[in-house]
Amino acid sequence: MDLPMLPRPRNLLHRLRLPSISLVICVICFIATKLSDEWILRLAATSGDLHLNRIFPLLCRLITYQFMHGGIGHFRGNFLVGLAPMIYLENKLGKLKFLAFYLLSGLFGGLAFLLIVGHTPFAHAFESLGVHLTLVGASGSIFGVFLYSLYLYSKESIYNALIAYIAIECVILPQVVDAINSLQMPVEVAYWGHVGSMLAAIPLMFLLKPCKKKQ
Repeated sequence: MDLPMLPRPRNLLHRLRLPSISLVICVICFIATKLSDEWILRLAATSGDLHLNRIFPLLCRLITYQFMHGGIGHFRGNFLVGLAPMIYLENKLGKLKFLAFYLLSGLFGGLAFLLIVGHTPFAHAFESLGVHLTLVGASGSIFGVFLYSLYLYSKESIYNALIAYIAIECVILPQVVDAINSLQMPVEVAYWGHVGSMLAAIPLMFLLKPCKKKQ
């Protein structure tokens, strides 16, 4: 007597749909908060590499800075807000596309910060004293993720579009205003890193499109 073929149970990881890349990034960033200040500065993006045309170290640090944070409070502030849109976007893009988007938006955001803020008068004053601009944190990458998530979320329904519009008014536009204001005086928040990542996210949206759902 032939027995019917029963569907094979999917593994636990697949059934839970764990957003592994998002969680791995979060865990790495948490572990990095335990590094010494010396190591954090070594892995931070710095204007010194830019001014001395050290291209390879600059590119490496524009990746590693995204995992460094200035303490547990900095880490908590980024991922309490950022983990939800990261999970959402990873489920839409797939793991590899999401990782590429996260790293590239953060890379261009960090580069925008060093290029734009690095040419302000106060930055030149610090440079003359041998003090370079340094950049750490995942917030630039997260703002890029946040913008792409809002775009995809807004396409799901008219109500989602309204929520996305409110988020742009209340979160995105103030970042642009604060970035412009930050050119007049030094601030602790890298607003141009946020704005640069969001600007980079726009062309990346066309290159890294959501995966088609399986029928």
